[in-house]
Amino acid sequence: MIFFGLFSLLACGRGGGGFEAEGTVGRTVAPSDLKEENSIGSARMEQDGTIVLRLRAESSDEAIGDALLRFPPGHPKYEQLLKHLGGLEKGQNKSVPPWPEK
Repeated sequence: MIFFGLFSLLACGRGGGGFEAEGTVGRTVAPSDLKEENSIGSARMEQDGTIVLRLRAESSDEAIGDALLRFPPGHPKYEQLLKHLGGLEKGQNKSVPPWPEK
């Protein structure tokens, strides 16, 4: 449920912010990639400042969802995402904590 809430939260700002999303059908995120138990994926900042999220959700009925999301500087949700991650430097990788349930 947190995963789907994330997409609705981030997709709301599609406007002219350059939002890009790519499905990752056929690709998986190994459990070892999620370093923290409460992580929903990983975040990396590219050299141009774009934040790349690799997210994974699994439900109790065995449904699995993977996503690759890119947020370039200037995206309407960029600063909010950066704050949620606790900051991120170019070239740095971090675990993504779940968003609070509403």
